[in-house]
Amino acid sequence: MSVMTPRAGEQIIKRINLDQEFGQHALIVLEQRGVIIRADASGQTWILRHEILGTRVRELTAPARAAARQAFELLGSKTQSRSRLTLKELRKLKTEGIAPVTPEERDVVARSKRYYMMIAGAIAAVPLVVIIIIWISMSGRVFFDLEPRVGGDHVMVRGGRAGLSSFFWLPGGAGETVADTGFTRAMVKPEEWKKIGTRDLGATRGDWSDNLGSIMAPQLAGLVEYATTGNEATLADLRKAAKENPDDLAELLIALRPIARGGAAEVALVEAALAIPSPAVQRAAVATAGNAARRRGDVYQDTLTKALISSDPELRRIAFASVRSLGEPGRALFDAALKLGPDQAARRELLVEVSTVTVATDDAPSSASAVAVLSDPESTPPQKERAKAQIRAALAKDPAPTANALTALISQDRAQPEARVFAIELLNDLDPLPKVANLVEAARMANASRSPIVRAAALPLYAKVDPVRAGGELATMLDDKKLEKSVRVAAALAWGNVAASNKEAVANALDRMLKDEDADVRAAAATASGRLGRAYQERLIKMAKNEVFTVRIGAAMGLANSAETGGSPSYAVDGIAQLWREKGRPRREAARIYAHMARKKPQFVTELLYQAAHVADDPGLHPIGVEGLCNAALAGSPDARRSLVRSLDDVVEVRRIVMSCVADGPEPAKNGSAIALRLVKDPDNGIRGDAARVLALAASKGTKVAGNVADALVGLLDDPDRDVRLVAIRAVAGMGADAPKTTTIAMSRMFERGDEGEKLALLRTAKAIGAEDVLALAIADGSPLVRVEAVEAALESGLRASATLSAALADSDPQVRKAALERLAAQKDKVDPAVLDRALTLAVRDPNPELSQLALTTIARVAAKESVLARLHRSLGSRAERERAQAAAAAIGLVDRDAQSSIALLEPLLDDPSHDVRVAMLPALGAAYAKTNTPEKLAALMTDSEGNAMRRLVAAAAFVTLAKTDTGAKAADAVLAKIRANGPPMATFTAKLVAGLLTGKADGMAFLQELVP
Repeated sequence: MSVMTPRAGEQIIKRINLDQEFGQHALIVLEQRGVIIRADASGQTWILRHEILGTRVRELTAPARAAARQAFELLGSKTQSRSRLTLKELRKLKTEGIAPVTPEERDVVARSKRYYMMIAGAIAAVPLVVIIIIWISMSGRVFFDLEPRVGGDHVMVRGGRAGLSSFFWLPGGAGETVADTGFTRAMVKPEEWKKIGTRDLGATRGDWSDNLGSIMAPQLAGLVEYATTGNEATLADLRKAAKENPDDLAELLIALRPIARGGAAEVALVEAALAIPSPAVQRAAVATAGNAARRRGDVYQDTLTKALISSDPELRRIAFASVRSLGEPGRALFDAALKLGPDQAARRELLVEVSTVTVATDDAPSSASAVAVLSDPESTPPQKERAKAQIRAALAKDPAPTANALTALISQDRAQPEARVFAIELLNDLDPLPKVANLVEAARMANASRSPIVRAAALPLYAKVDPVRAGGELATMLDDKKLEKSVRVAAALAWGNVAASNKEAVANALDRMLKDEDADVRAAAATASGRLGRAYQERLIKMAKNEVFTVRIGAAMGLANSAETGGSPSYAVDGIAQLWREKGRPRREAARIYAHMARKKPQFVTELLYQAAHVADDPGLHPIGVEGLCNAALAGSPDARRSLVRSLDDVVEVRRIVMSCVADGPEPAKNGSAIALRLVKDPDNGIRGDAARVLALAASKGTKVAGNVADALVGLLDDPDRDVRLVAIRAVAGMGADAPKTTTIAMSRMFERGDEGEKLALLRTAKAIGAEDVLALAIADGSPLVRVEAVEAALESGLRASATLSAALADSDPQVRKAALERLAAQKDKVDPAVLDRALTLAVRDPNPELSQLALTTIARVAAKESVLARLHRSLGSRAERERAQAAAAAIGLVDRDAQSSIALLEPLLDDPSHDVRVAMLPALGAAYAKTNTPEKLAALMTDSEGNAMRRLVAAAAFVTLAKTDTGAKAADAVLAKIRANGPPMATFTAKLVAGLLTGKADGMAFLQELVP
């Protein structure tokens, strides 16, 4: 066929096996190039433009035709074998533009392409699967890491796995901070710190907080556990870790101080530490016990009391200092220690302490201190006699506590037998006997004493307080012929105290003992038989007339007893009169018995006692008669009271009894003033002391003091007896502005020669009556305690306030300077503002850091608010850590005045690089948050602070501050419970800790400060 023959375009494309679209495009391009032309108008057929081109076309298309033939052969073979093309063959088809023509050929090509696409897809999916696996493995996991923050590197919790950090770009929060634990290197075990530093420690997101205890240093972990739960098992591990190193043990006790609870294991730990001969350990142990006792009030009482009477002088000194700081509870501990019967050295120190406390509190000597003096073997006879008088007076006014003190004395085996006998007889003679704990046991112990006189004295008291058991023992003793005489006499008296519970047995026993060969036994039996009442009166009258003298006295005493137990009082008086009608000793014994009867039956014996007080031929009867009149007056007899006033004479014992009687009786100011004025200059110290007390009562009734009473009291300021002077100076304070003009002069004289206790009392009086000269003397006194009291008196009264304050702030003793600052804050309204500002500015520069801190805090409390803000702002911007720390701590004084401004000042300190500054800031910022936020907002602040340990601690401090009131404590407890149940891990951990601190009544702020990173 000629080359110029028209050919169909579709045929040409199929023949050379081209893609239809590509072929049509190729024909158009050849047309444009002038190679071919359309054979028809529609372009269905094509011819070469000139026949000369045919040869050239054949030459050029020969390789293509050959390749086409090969392709057709390839596709044909693949079609017949139903196999796939190789990648090379597919590429050849692509590059040579060969397209499959038949359906079979197209299927081969499509099948081949599909196969290789699947392989390529599989290869491409492998990395994606790996990435998905990595993402899954990181989700739900965290790891511990270190991050530089304020205070050093913090242990942080981050999402994911540390080894897959290259994939933290994947979604899900991998690598992001989950929590800031706030743990720094010192808070973490060294081996755990190393793991965390190399990112070798991980956990699941749900339980990573369970690892906190194992990460922390052992001591810190134990303390946190104990503060949170109170679990005493942790104390054993802490003690074991401290081993036997005194320094480690002292450090442990110091760390335990703010969270001490007073449980059994804790007390055992503290008491074991007290036994270690190391002052540092002992001081730490006592401080821990004292801190817990101050916060809880009901713990460590025995521990501190034992330390007060320790045989180790150093331990006693430490214990005294700690107990002194407890205030009123400490005074009770000193009294309790005295009751335990310490050795002589400890007793002397305790007596001095009790005496000082008594003076400082302006109280009369307590029955406990009087009992202590009585049982002290080194007390002089006059001291013991005075103590006995004080005990008798206390027993008349307030029997219950005095009976308790006497019971304690009875129980002391090491106490002097004479003192125990005195206590036993007082209690046995007391009717009615108040309810006293341990009295039965004390009487039983005394009855088993090694001392014969104590056993003999105790048996009647034992029968009185426990008649049933004592009756059984007495019955056994009846037939014992080997009993000592003193015990048989005591047994006879004891039967009388059993009479109220078993009259028949008592009558049988006493009938036998009334026939005893020994007169003393018969006398005791006669005395006891009076407890059976009228039935024995006739027999006792005969015995009082016909028996030997000893038995006659016993019978007379029995008659007196019968008058109190149902017998005829007149009959009893007449029977006793058989002795009264005789002169000498019989009459004196009868007078004593009448004096005893006057307690219950005064109307029958008052006239006889008045006669005894005035009989001319026997002055020895006067004291007996006066004592009987006193008993009758105390029993309510007006006749006896009038007779008593007329019974003063030259016998000192008589005056002493009369004065003591009106001083201890009802309404002493009303009934005893006249007698007191007559006896106020008596040569006897005790009489003057009682007179001074009566006049002091007259001066404190709230009405204008009579001139003679006031003058008498001022005159007593120069009395030679210290106790009298103290009574007088306290009485003068009660006069106030009505005090005589001569009082200040007398007080100044007294001050110059008085001891520390007197000076303290004088200062209180000077404050009350405006004695400015005394304050001038006091601020220059050699005693720091007196100078401190002078500051308080000056500030409270406004007398010489500026001069006294200036002198105190320049005092060489830091104790005085500190007291001046503390009292200045409380009395700021009584000081001129200029003086106040000058004084505080001086104090801020005090070389003692504690005092300069206190001064700055006082400025924050009392100075103008704008000035305070400016000062604190300037100090908080200082480069010196100490200055910033002082200002941060002082801000607590601003919180009550402007909590919001305090927050603005202190919040930047959350990121302060100084640990000391952040520790100092914590209480103030916590208090400010507590004042400006509701409990719910504080809870939100805590739960939102997972990534900021310092802010979380401040929220905890706010809850501690909030819980200082009952209402706040309830609100805090409710909100913290919700956080513990549903909060994020670190908030839950902190909420549990705060709840434990509040439950344990811990010093929560001090403990939280130990956790500042």
